[in-house]
Amino acid sequence: MLKYFYKINKIDNYRLKDFDLEEYAKEGYKIVDKEKEVVEKKLDEYKFPENSNEVNLSEVIKDWFPLGQYDIFLSHSHSDEKKAIAISYYLKKRFDLDCFVDSCVWGYAETLLKKLDKKYCKKNGKTFDYDCRNGTTAHVHLMLNSALMEMMQSCSVFVFLQTDNSLQTDRKGVENWTYSSWIYSELSMSRIMFNILNSNKMVDYSRRRVVAESKRLPMGYSNVDTRHLNNVSLLEFSQMLRDSYE
Repeated sequence: MLKYFYKINKIDNYRLKDFDLEEYAKEGYKIVDKEKEVVEKKLDEYKFPENSNEVNLSEVIKDWFPLGQYDIFLSHSHSDEKKAIAISYYLKKRFDLDCFVDSCVWGYAETLLKKLDKKYCKKNGKTFDYDCRNGTTAHVHLMLNSALMEMMQSCSVFVFLQTDNSLQTDRKGVENWTYSSWIYSELSMSRIMFNILNSNKMVDYSRRRVVAESKRLPMGYSNVDTRHLNNVSLLEFSQMLRDSYE
């Protein structure tokens, strides 16, 4: 269960001597690409039943959203995927901590949607049924959201990579605006878990106790609450980990 909550607001690799953004992103993508090959092969080989009422989405999620054992849940904008993957590789290499990068499973949702729509939602083999398309989208997005929440609960540390891509703090008339429904959901769930964890005890802020989004309409969410997240830079986060593990 989540115990520590942070937001990284600065990738200060110029001060973090052992962090090379370009090199670590390159090495991190090698790992991600291998994992994608395995999942994509399962996607290609998966045989859907003729009738949609026979589709068992509980079984589908086991194959298509592989959620293993991780220490850190890293929430971020799809536009910052390169930074997130570099950080993930750095944390593994430097501290042997496994980091779950949420955007690495979003693409599977879009692939699954296309397969379901092509199989069950076409009318006369040409156009798509509007109501049916809404149904498949709801099923897949709720399935992915549930999987992400389970993954978050199984981790010890929640980290939100706060950039202008993920959260706009200077938007006129509103506070903390995001266009991402995934970020909104993950931050909301992390706040709920934070409140549950601290409902019967004093909050401990000790720094020494650390362990492709889908295409969207231009809609967003305001007043996204991040007050439960300790504000740190990547350098400070690394120093906390170093204090804990060395």
